[in-house]
Amino acid sequence: MSVAFFDLDRTILSKNSGALWVRSELQGGHIGPGFALKAMAWMGLYHLGYAEFDRPIRLAVARMRGVAEREVLERTELFYERSVRALVRPGARRAIAEHRARGEQLVLLTSSSNYLSDRFVEQLSLDAALCNRFELDPEGCYTGELVEPICFGPGKVLHAQRFADAQGARL
Repeated sequence: MSVAFFDLDRTILSKNSGALWVRSELQGGHIGPGFALKAMAWMGLYHLGYAEFDRPIRLAVARMRGVAEREVLERTELFYERSVRALVRPGARRAIAEHRARGEQLVLLTSSSNYLSDRFVEQLSLDAALCNRFELDPEGCYTGELVEPICFGPGKVLHAQRFADAQGARL
């Protein structure tokens, strides 16, 4: 079986959901201006090729330690509806339809969270999402750690390879 992988930011979506999330979290009072500025600076440096982004992802996840998963899930649902749901590119819809017509598995491969990724899997009728997931303690709060491997850079390739291997497909 063939697999078609799609990225979310600036591929399926016309904008970067990470930058929009930072703005949303700042406006909601969940992060301060200093953290928002650092996050935007890291994104800018990454897009210019001057920085890796796995460290900032890990730092952001570490800040979530002790926060209840349901709180972030609720904020993500609101963010999805208000800020990103309508940003799906028409060309992305066409490409997804073309791959679907060929009988390929349609997989979202993104550094976004499973919460946001799952919304787009549902919206676009994709088969799976390979994305970042967060460790939870027994009470349903974040430990501040990612479920490894991080789905970014080389980790994205590893996620894709594992999925392809499980499906008997080649990358």
